[in-house]
Amino acid sequence: MAFFLTLLYARFVPMGGAGAGAMLGILIGLVFIGNNLIAFAVHPLTSKILCGWFVGDLLEFGIAGAIIGAIYKPAQAQTIP
Repeated sequence: MAFFLTLLYARFVPMGGAGAGAMLGILIGLVFIGNNLIAFAVHPLTSKILCGWFVGDLLEFGIAGAIIGAIYKPAQAQTIP
């Protein structure tokens, strides 16, 4: 997941920064919540566990995106004199 989150960040966040990375991470976390809903539908889980998964995914992906945004620096375009 970290590799693909980094690829998405490099491709779709041209301005960079930890805030933009955290926003991308939260958006990816919202997409991933659908996976939790499927698991909730087929496994005998409580809604408390489901809510914990929601919060955990948003925090996990938000923090990962912020870290990627703080570390990743795009390559500067080379100009030939």
